[in-house]
Amino acid sequence: MIILKKVTVGEDHVVILMTKTKIWVQVHQLPFGFMDVSVGALVGSHIGKMVKYDEENN
Repeated sequence: MIILKKVTVGEDHVVILMTKTKIWVQVHQLPFGFMDVSVGALVGSHIGKMVKYDEENN
């Protein structure tokens, strides 16, 4: 994974703190009854914070 951050003029690239990034997670082989936003939020809470749920990919 490559994570990029925009550096402003005069900012020292050596001391830039990068502690968070958004990632897309896809979970395979869920039973049909578990393909909803509440399960997505539950999975997201175990790995970080859920930002968005894609309803079209159920």
